[in-house]
Amino acid sequence: MEPAASDSRPALRIVSLLPAATEIVAALGLTDRIVGRSHECDEPASVATLPALTAPRIDPAGTSRQIHDTVGRALADAADGPATTNALYTLDAARLAALEPDLILTQAACDVCAIATADVHSAVRQMGVPARVLELSPATLADVYDDILAVGVATGTLAKAREVVARLRARVSSVAGRVRADARQAEACPTVSIIEWLDPPMAAGNWVPELVALAGGRDLLGTAGAHSHWITWDDVIAADPDVVILVPCGFTLERVVAGTLDPWTIVLIGCAVIGAPILEELMYRGFVQSGILRATKLAWLSVLAASIFFGLMHVAGGAGMPWYAVAVVTVLSICMGVAFERTRDLSTPIVMHILFNAGNVAMALLVSVPTP
Repeated sequence: MEPAASDSRPALRIVSLLPAATEIVAALGLTDRIVGRSHECDEPASVATLPALTAPRIDPAGTSRQIHDTVGRALADAADGPATTNALYTLDAARLAALEPDLILTQAACDVCAIATADVHSAVRQMGVPARVLELSPATLADVYDDILAVGVATGTLAKAREVVARLRARVSSVAGRVRADARQAEACPTVSIIEWLDPPMAAGNWVPELVALAGGRDLLGTAGAHSHWITWDDVIAADPDVVILVPCGFTLERVVAGTLDPWTIVLIGCAVIGAPILEELMYRGFVQSGILRATKLAWLSVLAASIFFGLMHVAGGAGMPWYAVAVVTVLSICMGVAFERTRDLSTPIVMHILFNAGNVAMALLVSVPTP
């Protein structure tokens, strides 16, 4: 439901304590009105020069499990401490007052994800800041649209907010329409699990299951409009989704990838990227190709025979490797064979092989990441 237009003076000095709110203000073309931000607000890039009014009390650089345990201890300690002390974040009330905002944007959806609304109101009362506090608390996609309109009302840009929402709705409708067209040709829609935290795992809720449905999937563990909730990896295994998407809150792509790599996985990657190329080149170039060359005195035959052998052995070990992949590794082997024949130095094909395997491993790790 669209909020009613306000008769009050439009906000000209905005403090945003939520990254999503900062991006909403930017979408309304009001970035120049933002005078303060939270420590997490980083889009658009220009807000990085603005004073950050919040800071975490815990170390946010740990692993998923370390952060979870630290948050749990902090909340437990806070329950025994002063009621006025936030367990997870600090808010610079004096600096907030000095900025003289007339609108403060915050959230009431999750006290772990950002500064709690109660702390914002407390700081406003304590410092006598004559500012309106607008709380965003969406649970559905429609709520997200309504929050954009609410910010539009508070800033005197309701017409622009309606325009932004209309464009978003049109984009969503366009995607959903194309998905429906593709779905008519598909046997069944893919099943999906969206994981919002890694250790312990949390199934994403709120509007995320709606997005999955609009994209043509079926969310097995999340409920549209309901809060995200804790699950176990056994729950994910039992659900048996076609696709698992990892979106831990506040993590960059690099941290997500790092968080899914246990020590044994790192060892296996090292073996695949470095160990296998060294051993294989010693065998195929150092032994097979060199042996055939000594026996036939034909360089071209030694390169070709060793490369065919190389390709066939990958078929035998690749359990259903498609023909084009076999062709790729055979051509790679020919190139490495020619390099070895010309240089008579095993380090050359070894380096080529390492680079090839490293590229494949990198693509395997990132293959599930959607293109922006």
